[in-house]
Amino acid sequence: MMIGGSALKRILSCMMTVAMPVLLMQTAFAESAGSPSPEEVSQAEPAPQVEPAPKAEIVPDTEPALQAEAAPEPEPAPDTEKKLPTADEIDHKVDEFFSPKKHRLWQFIKPNFLLRTGFYHEQFDETNQILRQSRFKVFDAQFGFAGSLDKYRVAKEWYFLLDYKVKGHFAPSVAPGDAYLSAELHNFWFSPRFKMGVMKVPFLHSELEDDKGLYFFDRPQYVSPYGNWYYSDMVPIGLGRHAGASMRFGFFDNAWTIEGGMFSNLEKPEQEHWENSVLAVRTEFSSKDWIHERVRLEAGAGYYYQEQLPWRIVNSRSAVAADLRVYAYGAFVGGEWAMQTMDDVFHKTEYEGQNYSNTWTRAMGYQVFAGYSFPKRRYELALRYQWYDPDDTNLQPPLPEYANQGRRWITAAASWWPINLVRLMLNYTHKMELEASETETYSEHRLKNVSNDEVQFYVQIAL
Repeated sequence: MMIGGSALKRILSCMMTVAMPVLLMQTAFAESAGSPSPEEVSQAEPAPQVEPAPKAEIVPDTEPALQAEAAPEPEPAPDTEKKLPTADEIDHKVDEFFSPKKHRLWQFIKPNFLLRTGFYHEQFDETNQILRQSRFKVFDAQFGFAGSLDKYRVAKEWYFLLDYKVKGHFAPSVAPGDAYLSAELHNFWFSPRFKMGVMKVPFLHSELEDDKGLYFFDRPQYVSPYGNWYYSDMVPIGLGRHAGASMRFGFFDNAWTIEGGMFSNLEKPEQEHWENSVLAVRTEFSSKDWIHERVRLEAGAGYYYQEQLPWRIVNSRSAVAADLRVYAYGAFVGGEWAMQTMDDVFHKTEYEGQNYSNTWTRAMGYQVFAGYSFPKRRYELALRYQWYDPDDTNLQPPLPEYANQGRRWITAAASWWPINLVRLMLNYTHKMELEASETETYSEHRLKNVSNDEVQFYVQIAL
């Protein structure tokens, strides 16, 4: 059957009308499902290896999550570090400066307070007709601040430490106390420390002891003897506090230290020269708990030199000292020895006129002590013997060359802490010394007859 041209056109038009919506629906569905268009399929057929590319783009987005789910074993590592800190962290307690988590303001600004008051009685010396004291008095009053920063790690096994102290004395007279700043780089094997300000000169252990922990009421008398100007100004072996700077080197966690520095008097001398300064050095050793946690051995030695005394006297002097202490299960025993050698140029002409053998004076003294601190240090008993020879044969002519004003003290002490901040102490000191005019002849027999014993009872409050 023959179909006309017009009829054929109508049939093709109807087929296109029906096919076009179907084709458009297939294309839209393919695009929404992510399938490539027929044209893209025809282009991709020669190179099917390109098909994994979409998968490669999806894998990086999901890979961390898949790895975290597949490998959960690393998670316990942080917990293990928190539960088991290293020994280094336990020993040194490493913190940042002024750690906001700690809020330890007490550590940085800590009040330093000490008060000693009580009754003092000294027997009247009939031999030398000297009036002694018997009254209540304030022996010492101190107030200030001290503090230290948290240890700060600056490198592996190295830590920076900073501490300070500012303190003044208000009784029996107003005087400056410690006022220094100290910085240290700490390592177990080697620790340098720099210290500058007003401090105790590193020479005698008995002067470096903390005031709160003294076994006896006062420091050894031979360190700074009382009496006439010769005792108080010329031959005191102790140096007390000076202004200056020092450098200390510590080894084995500061078990062994060597410290030295240059120091000057707090009061300006009449003739101020650099020769008035004191060059001092001291070394110390402490066994800490290496022997036993309740057994400790301590030893030290010191030396100082001064070209000229801080007065118009041109004398030069030097001194050496040594000390040793042993603590074991509450018991303690120790001793200290020191000698000062002075070139007494001030009286050189007089000595030569009297045919003296030399112009040197050697003031020398020592102390030995022993005691026992009961558990928790609530009770303490101690005994001390001291001897001091100022070598005053060259004091003032015409004293005989064999003259000797040696002094001896025997002190018994008992302490009791009713609470941690309060300490009650009773001291009894038997004195064998001599106080008389400088031009009088002395003898060993007369020295033994001196009777001016003293009794001290005081209350110490320390914070």
